[in-house]
Amino acid sequence: MDKKANKKYQDSVFVDLFGREEYAVELVNALCGTVYQKEDIMNVTLKQLLFCERYNDLAFLTKDNRLIVLIEHQATINPNMPVRMLLYIAEEYNKFLRGEFGNESYNVYGRKIVKLPTPEFFVIYTGEEERPSVEILRLSDSFSTKAPIEVEVTCYNINKELEIKEKSSSLSGYSALLQEIKGFKKQGYDLAQSIQKAVKACMEHGVLTEYLVRHESEVSSMLFQEYTVEDVRRMYMEAAAEEGREQGLAEGRAEGRAEGRAEGIVEGIHLTEVMFKMLKEGKEVEEIAKTCGVDRKEVERMIELAKILAN
Repeated sequence: MDKKANKKYQDSVFVDLFGREEYAVELVNALCGTVYQKEDIMNVTLKQLLFCERYNDLAFLTKDNRLIVLIEHQATINPNMPVRMLLYIAEEYNKFLRGEFGNESYNVYGRKIVKLPTPEFFVIYTGEEERPSVEILRLSDSFSTKAPIEVEVTCYNINKELEIKEKSSSLSGYSALLQEIKGFKKQGYDLAQSIQKAVKACMEHGVLTEYLVRHESEVSSMLFQEYTVEDVRRMYMEAAAEEGREQGLAEGRAEGRAEGRAEGIVEGIHLTEVMFKMLKEGKEVEEIAKTCGVDRKEVERMIELAKILAN
C-alpha cells in the first residue's frame, strides 16, 4: 500500500497521510474500535477510470472481508454525504463481487446468500464553522416520506477534544498541524508563511515528526493548494451572499441564481486546481494565463507564493 514518491498534485495532506499504511491502520482502529495490524487492511479507495483521479477520499477493506470503512475529509459539512457514501459503497460492492480485491467473485443471482463486508462511514471535519463534536448525517433526511433504506455517516469535529484523537496520535497530530496554521494566520502571517511556520513548529514539538521530516516540501505544497482552494470557495460564497443582499433577490428567482452561483464556485475551484497543476508542470506564465483565462498578474502572484514555500 506504499505510495509512489511522485504523488498526484491533487492529493490532500489528509489523504496522503492516512493513505500510508502505518497511519491508516491507526485511524481505522480509532474509528472502529478495532485492533488491526498494518497487514490486516487493504486500501480500496475508488478512483475515476477516465483520469485516474481519486473519487472518494479513503476506503479500507479489513481482513476476512469483515469491514469496509469509507472516510471523507471535509472543511465544510456536506448534508448530502449520506447519498454520496451510498454511491461509493455501491461501487465498492461491485468491485468486491467481481473479486477485484483479491477475493473470490460472487454470483448475486445464485441461491446462496453473499456475505458482504459491513460498511462504516465517517467524515473528519476540520472547518471554521461551529459544529458539534460528533453528529450523525442520515440518508433518510433526504426523503420526503419513510423509505426502506438508511445510511448513517458519523461526523467527527477534530477541532474539539475527542476520544478518537486520544486513540490516534496521527489524527491528533494532523489536527494540531491545522490549528498551528490557523494560529499563525491570525497573527498576520500570509498563507505560505503560516504553513511554513506550522510545519516547523510541529516538527520541533514532536508532532507528526517522522512524516513531516520525510515529506516537508510536499506537505507544504499540498496544504497551500488546499487552503487556496478553500479561500476561492469562501470568496465565491461571500460574493454570492453579497450579491443576494444588494439585489434583494425574490424567493422564486433565488433558487435559480443559487444554482448558478454554485456552478461558479465549482468552476473557480477547478480553475485554481488547473493553474496549480500547470505551474507544477513548469508551464510558461503566458500559457497558463491564456489557458485559464486569467490576468498574467494572478499567475505571477501564485508563482511568488510557491517560491516562498520552496525556501
